[in-house]
Amino acid sequence: MFTVTRRKKLIPRSRRDNKSEYIFHENDYRTPIKSSTSRKRPHGSPPKPSVPKSDSPTRKRAKVEIKHQYEIRPNRTRMAVVHFNHPEMRITGTEAEIIKEKITRRLETSIVPWAQLLEVADMKFEHGLLWVSLGNHKTVSWFWETVHSFKMDGVQLRVVEERFVPIDMVVSVSVPGMGKDDERAVRSSLIEDNERFRMDNWLFIRSYPNEDETGLVLEYIMGTRDFDELRTCNLQGWLGTKLIKFKLI
Repeated sequence: MFTVTRRKKLIPRSRRDNKSEYIFHENDYRTPIKSSTSRKRPHGSPPKPSVPKSDSPTRKRAKVEIKHQYEIRPNRTRMAVVHFNHPEMRITGTEAEIIKEKITRRLETSIVPWAQLLEVADMKFEHGLLWVSLGNHKTVSWFWETVHSFKMDGVQLRVVEERFVPIDMVVSVSVPGMGKDDERAVRSSLIEDNERFRMDNWLFIRSYPNEDETGLVLEYIMGTRDFDELRTCNLQGWLGTKLIKFKLI
């Protein structure tokens, strides 16, 4: 047998002190319960089944979304079409249009079992290169074989990945006293009057009047090898008896 004594009301030492968590009242013989303790479930209600974290609906939804994003993001491969024997030699705009038509026709008439998986995103001609974006590895292999089978006027083509395409150099030259349609004449004169650099692989981009409108500015694109040859001549050349200077853009 034991005796229960009543406790008196306890007040914290300082009302500003929040360390005291309990206040006991008279006629209160129960042990105080901490506020952080979870409530007990009502008597008679069945316990909720525990769901593993890996199978929770939130995690399942996240997995599905990630998988969906991965499926709709194709692996793009950017490749360029160039001449077979000389990768630095670019193709012309007319050749690019012919190649585009041939590729489109092959896509429409392809009878390979996985033709429905072929994915050519876009074809863009830029600075003497026909850039083609391919969607998957099967399309890359198909595109490689298709382009290598093309023959245009005895010129064989090849496909080069973007990382292996030679770096382009754009050079301009101001030629005084030349008209709008004199680019071919300037080119032939430069070839005859300058033996230290070759213009076989130079690709003409555009022409426009110079600042004084007394001549013509010509822009060419070339590979690093041709630019090194031009640089050994101090970016200068002869056009008849006139000394002209090239400028790297």
